[in-house]
Amino acid sequence: MISNKEFAAKVLEETSTCFERLNDLLLDAQEILSDQEFRELRIAVGKVLGEMYVEVERPIHKAHPNLEPEALRDG
Repeated sequence: MISNKEFAAKVLEETSTCFERLNDLLLDAQEILSDQEFRELRIAVGKVLGEMYVEVERPIHKAHPNLEPEALRDG
C-alpha cells in the first residue's frame, strides 16, 4: 500500500490517534446519549474502526511487518 516506511509509520500514528479519540468519544457519549442512541453510535464507530484497520492498517503491516504491534503478530 505505502512503500515509504517513514510515511507508513506516520499513517499508523494517525490511525492510532483516531482510534483513541473515537473510543474517548464513546465514553463521553455513554454518559449523554440514550441507550438506543449510544448503541447506534457504538455500532457505527465500530464499523469505521474496523474498516480503518482492514483498509489502512493491515495493508501497512503486511508491507512493513516490523511496524505491526507485537500483540497483533502471529505466533
